[in-house]
Amino acid sequence: MKVTGTVLKRLNEKNILIKVIRSSACGGNCHTCGMCQGGEADIIAECSEPVQEGDKVLVTIPNKRFFSISFAVFFLPLAVMIVAFWFCNRYYAEAVSALMAFLAGVLFFVGITVWFRRLQIPKATKKED
Repeated sequence: MKVTGTVLKRLNEKNILIKVIRSSACGGNCHTCGMCQGGEADIIAECSEPVQEGDKVLVTIPNKRFFSISFAVFFLPLAVMIVAFWFCNRYYAEAVSALMAFLAGVLFFVGITVWFRRLQIPKATKKED
């Protein structure tokens, strides 16, 4: 996945803060359906090239990594909730099982997002006009 962004500031000698416009599944024509909220996002990327505030950069995230992160963040917490409910339902009342499953899913979601944030950050290269 590649997206163009604008450099907001240099954080240190190898990381920069970039403002990008989020892309959507419908190709960015959000005004046609109104189902998603594109908008802007600030991300941190690694950039060894000399860049200044306002420069355009190209941020690259390998597709395999992007899809594996998406799978882990969206589908694995659901699987954890189902397994936790099934396991807890054998020993506790249904309401308690549902609460425990919900808490397990939320804790797993928080844990996986914190873990993925610590992984390698995307690479950015200066975009030539």
